[in-house]
Amino acid sequence: MWRAFKSVYGKRSKRIVGKGSAGTKQEVADILRFRPHDFDVVGGHVYYGIGKNCTQRPYYYFTLFRDPTSVVLSRYFKRSSPEIQEKKARRQRGDFEENLQKLKNRFNIDPATYIRNNSNPLTKYLRGRHALDIEATSEDLELAKEHLRRDYVCFGIVERYAESMELVAKTLGWEHVPQVELRNKGGNRPPKYDPELLELGREVNALDYELYDFAQKLFDEKLAALRS
Repeated sequence: MWRAFKSVYGKRSKRIVGKGSAGTKQEVADILRFRPHDFDVVGGHVYYGIGKNCTQRPYYYFTLFRDPTSVVLSRYFKRSSPEIQEKKARRQRGDFEENLQKLKNRFNIDPATYIRNNSNPLTKYLRGRHALDIEATSEDLELAKEHLRRDYVCFGIVERYAESMELVAKTLGWEHVPQVELRNKGGNRPPKYDPELLELGREVNALDYELYDFAQKLFDEKLAALRS
């Protein structure tokens, strides 16, 4: 999806990668605070509310939904990849070997444990809860739904990528729908996930699945309105 934004906005788009959660949050906030007119699109994994008190320029959020368990497992297999860990350790300050060992220790767990320890991330992000280690609640879910309905100019769904491109292009007034294929380099992922992990994910991420279902229905409404 980011390549589509890049093809339309060119140098007016800015994607932030490789800086970790804190670094991405800081750079997005700095852009909104000090250079809000330099870009029309700023991309990165940030939670709802990142622009609050940062800029007077009107702004909206955009996100790309995906099956909730696939989100968690993709993150697990990517971050447990030796290649990814080495790249991240080299970017961090301090001794490379120490950084690498810390990363290895952090992900020296099985995927089932990771799922249990990282429940409902979508709800937390859209609710605006940046302390992801705190359990999400039904109140968080309702806030996430309200934020999605009110403050997201549009959004996409990975499993409905072609329709997502149509929705984004028409909502943002693009002259045409970019013909851009979906690419996701979630290195180290198995071709298929263990059915038991998927079942566990549905149980642990119950709030995220309710949010995902809500997003599907809202997506249908938005797309139908644009096509009518």
